[in-house]
Amino acid sequence: MKIQNMRSGPDDGRGTMRLRAVFDLELTDEIRLYGLQLMQAPDGSFRTWAPSLRGVRSVTFAHAMVRRITELAIIKLEAQNANGVTRAA
Repeated sequence: MKIQNMRSGPDDGRGTMRLRAVFDLELTDEIRLYGLQLMQAPDGSFRTWAPSLRGVRSVTFAHAMVRRITELAIIKLEAQNANGVTRAA
């Protein structure tokens, strides 16, 4: 499982959840999901949201899987921020 094509989210300060990054997820060599969102809650915790299509979720994950995806996305975001990168493959 790999985080790909991470783009920083806008830091507009609006809403209760803050968009920190948008990224693609390579689950396997055969499966890739596009446009996942790394969100940060006011308490500092992070969540990963899958994109929706016409207001309907396009994919859902088991709790353990979404925790792992979120952990990987946070690691990637922190590495990019440390290196001053706003977009990385």
